[in-house]
Amino acid sequence: MKSKLDPRHKKRIHLFQELFAWESVKSTPKPIIHDIIKNINQIDSQIKIFAPKWPIDKINRVDLSILRLAIWELKYIK
Repeated sequence: MKSKLDPRHKKRIHLFQELFAWESVKSTPKPIIHDIIKNINQIDSQIKIFAPKWPIDKINRVDLSILRLAIWELKYIK
């Protein structure tokens, strides 16, 4: 089981918070989420493929931020 002190866990929390904040106000993204925002269209395309009955604008903002972060980690982090 991962500890709450695990640096990866802390980074995910921080990324989620920044992504959710950006989604809420659509302000200029902070550098830490720039790569996620850069790939947001491709990430959202993946969500649309696997959740065809859920339009992006109808998905809860918290859930959407989690989905985007998870897909970004799976597809773009090596």
